[in-house]
Amino acid sequence: MKIRLNKSKLKMYLKFVLSAAVIAAVGFACVKLHSYLQYLKANELQISRNIVYTQEIEEDAAEYIISYMDTYFLATANLKYTDITSFYDTSNLIGYESAYLNQAALYYTILQRTNSPVDLRCKTLNYKINFIECEETDGVLNITFEESYQAGFRGLEGGTSFVTAIKHEISLAKVTDGYKIVSHSWEGTYQIVEDIYDTLIPSEGISSISICEKTIASLNDEIKSSLDDMAYYYSLKRKDYAENKDSYLYSAECTHAYDRQAAADYANLWVSSDEIKRNPDFGIYDELGGNCNNYISQCISAGGIPMDSNGLYQWKYYSDEVNESNEAAGRSTSWISIDDFYTYCAYNENYGLLAFTNCQLYSAQVGDIIQMNIISGWDHCVIVTKIIYDENGNPIDFLVNSNNSDRGSYPLSAYEAKQLRLIKIIGWNE
Repeated sequence: MKIRLNKSKLKMYLKFVLSAAVIAAVGFACVKLHSYLQYLKANELQISRNIVYTQEIEEDAAEYIISYMDTYFLATANLKYTDITSFYDTSNLIGYESAYLNQAALYYTILQRTNSPVDLRCKTLNYKINFIECEETDGVLNITFEESYQAGFRGLEGGTSFVTAIKHEISLAKVTDGYKIVSHSWEGTYQIVEDIYDTLIPSEGISSISICEKTIASLNDEIKSSLDDMAYYYSLKRKDYAENKDSYLYSAECTHAYDRQAAADYANLWVSSDEIKRNPDFGIYDELGGNCNNYISQCISAGGIPMDSNGLYQWKYYSDEVNESNEAAGRSTSWISIDDFYTYCAYNENYGLLAFTNCQLYSAQVGDIIQMNIISGWDHCVIVTKIIYDENGNPIDFLVNSNNSDRGSYPLSAYEAKQLRLIKIIGWNE
């Protein structure tokens, strides 16, 4: 998934700044070290951060962004709703809209995690900000940075979940006492919120702060309704599986079993909390729609499922060139395409992969694949690496790995997805 930077809106903002007589003064938002440490101790949260400067950036601007991200991370770590709009220039429509879209994204994250069947407050949190680009245009700093973090969630004792290199684009305007945020867009939850917001914009558009305010109110209502509905739906799925396990065995005869642990081991090998990690023996598709299904195909192959160049439905990677002929050459679209991979799993017969599609979600096992509808259609996929059980031995959540964005041992219930469908890998036939 890719973020989009609305350059036309930034130009509108610049015109506003140049024509404005006075920009309101802003006090630099920070928390005194003593009270900050007291707060962390009271909430039993061990938190740390690492700041990397791949690109030089003005110190005051960097500190402002760091303070902003500190506030964001504290809110998500403790699942406490916090106002972040004070970091923005909300005196004009562009800044106001960006402020409240990001506030809505924070609301989305906190509500989603609160609705999880496991406790997703953080016991430990280590996050990194890597400043990778900075350009100044007419007094506005356009900055690109990457956010990574490792979280020890309270409900997942003994393990660490991580997300690597989420890309942010943020613009800062200089004001009397420092900076204010003009706009901020980023991969993940912000995109989902922005997509919902776009559907709520009135036919005449957003022409004033008052219209924007009403639309944002509708956006927050829509977020709550949607997330509450999803939480209820998946609670019914969990209850159904707990009461009817024997109905969801999905067993079938095949000549070779799937090595689930080998698939999971490969999945853990080729993601990293430190950097974007890719196997050079395969193509890299991060900038060509996403690398997630390429990664998933590699995991399944590592689990012992052979490539299949036979018949109408194929699944193979020998080189980057697309080749749908019945020969061990090139690659099939099913290797990297989520929809085409699903079709292969659903319709392949005789030689090659044996799988079941649209299975009961909570029947998932290590090595199974979950496809997601995040923004538009089935646009992401992950692999299950661990099952989380309740006190009665029933599955209530899963840890998953993925590419784009890169995540490891990440709770499925914290993933930003409107729909989920499970592909159960059984094995393969000669």
